[in-house]
Amino acid sequence: MDLGLVKSKRDEPTYSLSDWDWIGSSDGRAWLDEFALGDSQDREHLRRIRVRLGDDRASLVAYQAELRQIASRKFSAPNRWLWTRTLLEQASDEATSRLTASYFPSSSPVLDLCCGAGADSVALASRHANVATLQCIDQSPVATRLTQHNLAAHRLNAGVETSVVGISNAIERSPDHWIQLDPDRRIEGHRTTSLEFFSPGEAFFEYAINRFVGGSIKLAPATEIPPSWQERLGRQFIGVAKSVRQQRVWWGTQGFQPDTVTVSILRDAQIWHHCSFETRALEESIDRVQPMPASIGWIGDVDPAVRAANATTCIAKLANATVIGDSHGYLAASEQTPSLFVDWFQVQDILSLDVKKLRKHLRERNVGTLEIKKRGVDIDIEQFRRELKLSGSESATLILVRDRQRRIVLLAQRAKRS
Repeated sequence: MDLGLVKSKRDEPTYSLSDWDWIGSSDGRAWLDEFALGDSQDREHLRRIRVRLGDDRASLVAYQAELRQIASRKFSAPNRWLWTRTLLEQASDEATSRLTASYFPSSSPVLDLCCGAGADSVALASRHANVATLQCIDQSPVATRLTQHNLAAHRLNAGVETSVVGISNAIERSPDHWIQLDPDRRIEGHRTTSLEFFSPGEAFFEYAINRFVGGSIKLAPATEIPPSWQERLGRQFIGVAKSVRQQRVWWGTQGFQPDTVTVSILRDAQIWHHCSFETRALEESIDRVQPMPASIGWIGDVDPAVRAANATTCIAKLANATVIGDSHGYLAASEQTPSLFVDWFQVQDILSLDVKKLRKHLRERNVGTLEIKKRGVDIDIEQFRRELKLSGSESATLILVRDRQRRIVLLAQRAKRS
């Protein structure tokens, strides 16, 4: 059975709860700021801090400084946060947390179950200044400590309850609560996309969906949901900067009707864009997968979140295009239909995958800067680029596609966004 396991790259150091409380205090944060001003690679700098703090706390300071740098990819103010590596890996990014928090009604109490280090808790507390109650619950004392520190650093801890209890105890809350659930997706240090190995698992999800008035469960983008969920829940696939961040299932909200799939992407202007389809439309549009036409004007590359949602064929239908290869392939169209969910390329030449002929063709066109994209073609892009021996002052895009048994190369120009 393929569990979709991915090994975490680094082992997780452990520290006492008193050390975590110290690093979250004004004294600990001052040390963290002082460490950041020095050279983290300077052994003498590290030695002086160890002499003054001791090995454990000096190590914790260095550890948090490292995680702050990583967190800067997800959060606009990384210096406010404290993390463990595992909790940072699983945390929603700031933009996604704010988006999902916006769907929770401010007049209803909310349970943030498996709150981790509190990325979603901070977004919920920021969004719901007048929320009746926000309870952040996790089985890990370290996680709830970090949630407390991170809420306090954002000045959002007033009136928010954090609890270390078994997740099963949390469901004793009143059914008028909304629930935000981010289950653990790791098995002995590995991440999994298989629903049956989440903790808590599918039985708990079913109970929560039936018990609480509304809520959301965060899943990996590749997680397959039970067929019965499609009839009862709305699904959302969230993408930021051409990266699929998460899949969510929703109930109790008008924004996500049962048996629908919504793709939400954040692009250039930091504005969210959404496109929704009925589940049956995903199945009915499969006839859009067709052989590549002999004459083609435009190639479209849909956003990765669209592909994760299996909605490429639906986007193709909206764009009056066909899909090459399979249901996750490139779009082919005679005309460009502008869409925030598609990058378009105007086709200049259709060529065969012959390195010598391609090299000659690119030299004749004076192409020295080349964007290379592929789908369904097993090839090392960087090795392929070296073999082309590019030189010239023009730029272009080379798109490698598989059309049935043929490997085809399209020389194209990326269209500017209007």
